[in-house]
Amino acid sequence: MGVRNIVSASLRLLSSLRFATVILFAIAALSVVGTVFMPLLSLVVPPSMGAGSWLPRIISLLELDDIFHSRWICILGVILFVSLLACSGRRVRAAGRLLVRKRVRSGDKRTFSPLAAVCIHLGVAIIIAGFLYGQFAGFASYVEIPEGRTISLNSVIPPGQGGDAHRAVRCDDFSIDYYESGMPSEYRSTVSLITGGNVVRRGILRVNQPLIVDGIRYYQAHYNTLPLAVIAVDHDGTTMTLDAYAGDVFELGEEAAIRVARIEDNFMNLGPAVRIDFVSQNEQGYVWVFLQRDDILRRFPAFFSRFPQFDPDRFESYRFSFQERKAMFATGLSISYDPGIVVVIAGSVLLLVGLFALYCVPSMGTRRSVQNGSPRTGDVI
Repeated sequence: MGVRNIVSASLRLLSSLRFATVILFAIAALSVVGTVFMPLLSLVVPPSMGAGSWLPRIISLLELDDIFHSRWICILGVILFVSLLACSGRRVRAAGRLLVRKRVRSGDKRTFSPLAAVCIHLGVAIIIAGFLYGQFAGFASYVEIPEGRTISLNSVIPPGQGGDAHRAVRCDDFSIDYYESGMPSEYRSTVSLITGGNVVRRGILRVNQPLIVDGIRYYQAHYNTLPLAVIAVDHDGTTMTLDAYAGDVFELGEEAAIRVARIEDNFMNLGPAVRIDFVSQNEQGYVWVFLQRDDILRRFPAFFSRFPQFDPDRFESYRFSFQERKAMFATGLSISYDPGIVVVIAGSVLLLVGLFALYCVPSMGTRRSVQNGSPRTGDVI
């Protein structure tokens, strides 16, 4: 069997309806695994089976936990893309032979049928190509931004994707409207999109109303409430007041720094408390600072002296106090970049053109005229 015969047989296989059906069935089976089987499996797997167990390792190895971004979907998509190209090539050759032999009269619907089928196949192939291109060249991330705060996107946007990576988002304002029943009716965020330290776009985000800058889409996806701790730091007669969320880091001059590690609503059943990690040139450690310190001191006079980790004066020349706890809104933004969407749109247009030509263009060669009282097939009306 020569090379030419092997290539011809391969093209026949790739362009066959049976082969395309098998590939589509495999893609559908993987989709069922990703949308139905994996969520059900997560419900029946015992919590004791951690990430190091054999089943989670197999799932991760086979990429079943993220099937729509797995190599299996990409491989099947490439094969289907090649199959559609092979089928389109075969139809183009068939249409060319018909035109060369002049077997199709001008205006006959059969003139449109082969070309319409080619448009449909190429349209689907281009859509698949756009999807694969977007999977490899795009990204999708999620960030949660407290009201009034700015979050850098350098760790969210992959290097080299979506233009300038030196980006940040600031949540200027968040508002929410409610129905009479108390259910939220609408929530929206006023955000500033920052590039290189300059605000390049400011606008209002609503559900299904994104902002787009340099091809990057910013969607209003969710909202949340986060605890905000108002902390006072006394040092050498000077008081500094800090508004802190969990995870915030503050420099206390050149010699010391603190990190607000946790904010608890009812720590040890003693009310709201905040854990502060402290580091300086001379000492380091942590301390839990309670909002209701005076009440605790009245109930347990020796509590802070017996447990240094709860003593706000445990660090030399620094004293911490928990002034107030607030509940602040935080907006949840979905950030995505899909350069393949233009390709998908082009493929969709080509697909619609093919479907229109195949099913909506009337057959000009099937009309009849009546001569001497009898219809004559093939006449053009």
